[in-house]
Amino acid sequence: MKLTANEVKLIRNVYGFSRKQFAYFLNVSDNYIYLVETGREPLSTSLEAKILDKYIVDEFMLIAIKDVGAQVRSKQVGDKDAE
Repeated sequence: MKLTANEVKLIRNVYGFSRKQFAYFLNVSDNYIYLVETGREPLSTSLEAKILDKYIVDEFMLIAIKDVGAQVRSKQVGDKDAE
């Protein structure tokens, strides 16, 4: 499975981690997480393997995470429209 930049950010957000916390648990810099999440740096295969293993991400969980992300974005757009 190949994670996209957006999927990495969604996984981090679902677990409720700041970039700094996520980076700490993955033993990388928070700047590297930022660069990966914004698509400025590719996700290394070793970091991808850590994320998939440590946070038990499989295809089904990724679908659920994307669904939650879509719902959150939809709610945020709805909230802005209500203002």
